[in-house]
Amino acid sequence: MKKSLKPILILLVLLAAVIAGYFVISRIFAQPEESEEPASVTAVKLDGDIKTLSWSVDGKDVCTLNKTNRKWILASDSSFPLGQKTAEDLAGKLKVVDAMRVVAEEPENLEEYGLESPALKITAVLDDNSKVVYSFGDKDMYSSGNYFVSSLEKSVYLVDYRFAEEYPDDVYGLIDAEELPGLAQFDTLEITGKKAKITITKSGEEYKAADGSAEKTVSDKKAEEIHVAAGSLKFDKCVNYKGEYEGYGLDKPSYILKFTYLLEDGDSDEQIENTLVLKIGSQNGDDYFACVDDGEMVYTINGTVIEPLLIDDIESLTREAQTNENDN
Repeated sequence: MKKSLKPILILLVLLAAVIAGYFVISRIFAQPEESEEPASVTAVKLDGDIKTLSWSVDGKDVCTLNKTNRKWILASDSSFPLGQKTAEDLAGKLKVVDAMRVVAEEPENLEEYGLESPALKITAVLDDNSKVVYSFGDKDMYSSGNYFVSSLEKSVYLVDYRFAEEYPDDVYGLIDAEELPGLAQFDTLEITGKKAKITITKSGEEYKAADGSAEKTVSDKKAEEIHVAAGSLKFDKCVNYKGEYEGYGLDKPSYILKFTYLLEDGDSDEQIENTLVLKIGSQNGDDYFACVDDGEMVYTINGTVIEPLLIDDIESLTREAQTNENDN
């Protein structure tokens, strides 16, 4: 019996030795964390400040921005309401460009990366009058990146596609849209359309609608739609900054929305009654043209958001309530 146990003990000892050896070898050949490939590489790093910034999209010049006395202006129109933070951010992004990886250190042909005729070409002039050109080519089909090369070196990099998308193909994309106040808690909303004038008033937990001849309670569903729409109102994009209403349907607006709401006075902590008049012009695809009262800025506003407020008759606001009464 004792003799039969000896081979088993020998096998167990050999097995333990093999396992121990495996772990020793694994530790020797394991790659330390410090040697792992970095998450990104730096493709561009500038020492000076940018004083002039220009770019083109698909070969078409978009704009040139100049920085004078710490203020950015549009070279072609100094009165253009350029968003200062937007311009500063676009220039700041160019000071350090991080890439996902190097694609080719000395490419034989830039055309295969779409860099001979780049989709986006940016030129930055520094305060020492030196110039740096940034070119963004095709998108890589296997990643979320654009091929990129600068005038500072020959290497082609792969840069996150979102970098190039920050630079608009239209100068109007550089205008900061006005922010509308939160209007979900309005007290009164007057809707003047081509067919009728309707006043919606919040009464306790209900909305009442009147058109001069009758007053009715707004159904819960419609009240919720109005509440959500009023609280979601925002301008999307400026399309004109010179108060030119013709061509946008704002010289004869389809609807005029007048909101009356309370706003807290920061100095006295008292609530002050305020009004906001929003003019809605013609439809533009899925959007509408709009402006604040007689303001010079013309914007687009999302149709899905604004349409619940474009009301032509109070009957449409009470149909759900009437249907429920008929069901009972």
